[in-house]
Amino acid sequence: MLVRLRKIPTRVNQSATGSGKTLAYSIPLVERLARDKRVVQALVLVPTRELAIQVNAVLGQLATSRRLSTALLVGGLLQIVLLAASIFRMRHEFDG
Repeated sequence: MLVRLRKIPTRVNQSATGSGKTLAYSIPLVERLARDKRVVQALVLVPTRELAIQVNAVLGQLATSRRLSTALLVGGLLQIVLLAASIFRMRHEFDG
């Protein structure tokens, strides 16, 4: 199944570590998402596993306050197997 995502401008910035970049970009992103849609609405790509974990933690906190959810996807075979199991469980929870 192909999912059509609306086009959002790409942004590239550089600033010092600890300056709040993750939060500054996460707040408007989460605010744009629809609470009533149970589909992928955003995709955030980062260059390292460590940064992915950090970004997901911030997005997860913001998403929870709006009754949204996040998923952390990183490379590696074990992660793919765990992700597949997680998706399987989520589908069964939503299907009842």
